[in-house]
Amino acid sequence: WSSHALWHLGHLQEARERSDAALRLASELGHPFSQGVAMAYATMLQQFGSDGRQVQEWATATIAFCAQHGVGYYDSWAIMLLGWARAERGSVAAGIEQMRAGLERFRASDSETRLPYYLGLLAEACAWAGQLQEARCLLDEALQLAAENGDAWFSAETYRLIARLHLQSGERQLAETSLHKSLDVSRSQQAISLELRAALDLARLSPPEEARRLLAPIVARFAPDAQSGDLLAARELLAETP
Repeated sequence: WSSHALWHLGHLQEARERSDAALRLASELGHPFSQGVAMAYATMLQQFGSDGRQVQEWATATIAFCAQHGVGYYDSWAIMLLGWARAERGSVAAGIEQMRAGLERFRASDSETRLPYYLGLLAEACAWAGQLQEARCLLDEALQLAAENGDAWFSAETYRLIARLHLQSGERQLAETSLHKSLDVSRSQQAISLELRAALDLARLSPPEEARRLLAPIVARFAPDAQSGDLLAARELLAETP
């Protein structure tokens, strides 16, 4: 779990190292349940970085491992994450179908932990398919559950995804409002990785000077050797901005 907290706080390399350490320890213990848990968390960590190929590989391995050893609950995580990866890599309809199957399996466990996150992933895939109304309903449900259950760690991303729906509908002003909400939430949680993601989307809608003012201080808070798709995009945008 701590690898996820580290990622949100912007400690990207430490997050990977903590995840690798958990996987090694679970393997050394030879405890299948612990191994399944560590694999599921590692898969989700890859999704935080939006790496569809890595998510697909990890999710496939996790599903197989859980089936082999009878590890329940965490297999539903992997099924949803595999569906997201398939959608992200172009098989959108098949990915959505798999995500819905995983979500149904997850809901059957009577757990709502991280449910706003899973709803957000499904909403993102629905948006890729052009199902904007369905996506918005899912994101509204995610915000409601986050408020009811105190499970708000994904709320900054929820607002950012709402902003993207507004952009797809040509509602730029509403998109900017939602991105500012995303920034407010991520800053209140010190979730620098999500702050960067929202700022990057907002910078793309802003004049060059404003984009630099917004992005530069956030990028500077990461370690100089930190690597992620969002950091790469932000650094490239800053390099292009006078």
